[in-house]
Amino acid sequence: MLATTLGGVAALAAMLTSAAPSTAVQACEKMIRKHPAHARVDSATIGGDKRTLRVKVTYQCREATHLAVAAGQPPAAKSGAPRYQRIGAATTPAKCDGKRHTRTLTAKPQGDFAKVWQRGAPATVGATLQTAKANCLYTLAKTSKNLRLR
Repeated sequence: MLATTLGGVAALAAMLTSAAPSTAVQACEKMIRKHPAHARVDSATIGGDKRTLRVKVTYQCREATHLAVAAGQPPAAKSGAPRYQRIGAATTPAKCDGKRHTRTLTAKPQGDFAKVWQRGAPATVGATLQTAKANCLYTLAKTSKNLRLR
């Protein structure tokens, strides 16, 4: 029964892609080597409301549409992998002209944000440069590091 169902699904998929190739999903090309980019997280500072996080990023690119940052702060480590209780994220249009730029993005609370950012406690902070082309999203550069929040 399962083999028949899977065979029917495969036949239907083959028919749809051969009958209407313009509607078939095209694979995204790799762009990382074509368009080099670099990103570096410089610092992360807790905002006055203690729920936002100002993340300073230095980046350089020739072709990207978005600069995004995200941060996660684990609870007091007892054992095992950290489970983030606080997550913040932000995105902004990227200025890509081949020159180095520094931006500070304000990461706002995401999901079930517990309490406030803990000053002096470690947090994982990351940044990405991405570009969107022809219904594909490409990550051109990514970086992350553990920082003690200021």
